[in-house]
Amino acid sequence: MRLYLTRHGETEGNFNGRYCGICDTPLTERGKAQGLELSLKLRGIHFDDIYVSPLKRCRETLSLALENEALGREEERLRERSFGIFENKTYEEILERYPEEERLWSMDWKNYRLPGGESTSEAYERIKSFVKELEEQAKMEDALEEREILIVTHGGIIKLFLCYVLGENLDLFWKLKSDTASVSILNCSQGFWSIEKVNF
Repeated sequence: MRLYLTRHGETEGNFNGRYCGICDTPLTERGKAQGLELSLKLRGIHFDDIYVSPLKRCRETLSLALENEALGREEERLRERSFGIFENKTYEEILERYPEEERLWSMDWKNYRLPGGESTSEAYERIKSFVKELEEQAKMEDALEEREILIVTHGGIIKLFLCYVLGENLDLFWKLKSDTASVSILNCSQGFWSIEKVNF
């Protein structure tokens, strides 16, 4: 089984430096162009399964990349983590309005749950449950032709996928990068993962 982890194109929130998890910020014109460029990266691949975050920026990116908005099964576990009270705010606004919450978050970024939001560890656990399901599929399908799976999701979620593959090590989260409209490719055979490409 080969996974193509694809991040959505640039959004207005990305462009303006805002923390946008579950707020559905739209693609910029550049983001739309990136979605079209993705079609070149994915050209010639027959996807056996396509999973997409339910947020509009991912569905729109998928539609642009494959020219078919009906493609893809929405998967709630692929939704970006919620930043709670930090949603749709710049870091400067966060420091001004919520200095104590920012301090607590900085001290324990893995486990601190922002008010109204989700901790990194909680987001990781839902991604882990999704990956475990894919692993079971891969074990059952190893005797068959390799399956190609496209996943259109968010930067933070892709980094959590990579943390899982790299020994379930969340400490690597801030050492990883996932650019807008980038693709990372992972392989799974008999429950063992390998990384083919990252952030191209």
